[in-house]
Amino acid sequence: MGRLLKFELRKLFTQKSTYILFGIMVGLSVLSVVVSNFSIIAVAMAEISGNKDASFAALNTLGSANFEIIVGIFVAMFVCADYDLMTNKNVLSRGFTKSEIYFAKLIVVYAVVIVELIALFAINFFVGWLTMGLKTNQDFGAFAAKISVLFIIALAETAMFFAISILLRKTGGSIALNIVTPIAVLLVFMLFDSLAKFEDFALAEYSFSMMQTNILMSPDFTKLPVYAVVCAGYAAFFLVASYFATVKRD
Repeated sequence: MGRLLKFELRKLFTQKSTYILFGIMVGLSVLSVVVSNFSIIAVAMAEISGNKDASFAALNTLGSANFEIIVGIFVAMFVCADYDLMTNKNVLSRGFTKSEIYFAKLIVVYAVVIVELIALFAINFFVGWLTMGLKTNQDFGAFAAKISVLFIIALAETAMFFAISILLRKTGGSIALNIVTPIAVLLVFMLFDSLAKFEDFALAEYSFSMMQTNILMSPDFTKLPVYAVVCAGYAAFFLVASYFATVKRD
């Protein structure tokens, strides 16, 4: 496994796309925070949330950095590279198992995404501090709780992108599906709600985009543990299903 991890890391650091995509993500993130001082919509969102400051900028990281799009593209390009180039057969011929290949790719993907998330949260907070200031009287415990759940949401989305990519094994198709799927899931959930017409339950609330929005805009903290559990369930489903499908695949 150690040799395989080194191979995956070497491939990661030699791909120009790794640095280009991260640079785009940082640039979009910083630009979004700066523009939020002038955008009517962003100002309105900040006023509704009650925090037009560095904490709001940090909490808005997943949206402002276009996380879903950039990470979806990165995961597809990294995971599918071996299958596009047919080098996966060479790796298998050297005695590595499908399970080892799966987990090596998964570990590297999550390591990159975790580092990127920490960097983006920090960059957004710092830029927000410079441009909007920081309210010292706010509840930093609540802020930490929201950031933690947003982190879990991001990791659950990454699991979905990884599952799509490793099952499809085609870079172009995986990129397209990774971009479209979060929106498609929201639309399907909304359609279910319109047909089911439950009074006290809305499935769309538990789509990734709606959970992010609710965390950013709502002062209600009671849903945070629920969102965390739901996202953990999403991640477990995507990873377990993709693992067994990958291992049993010819």
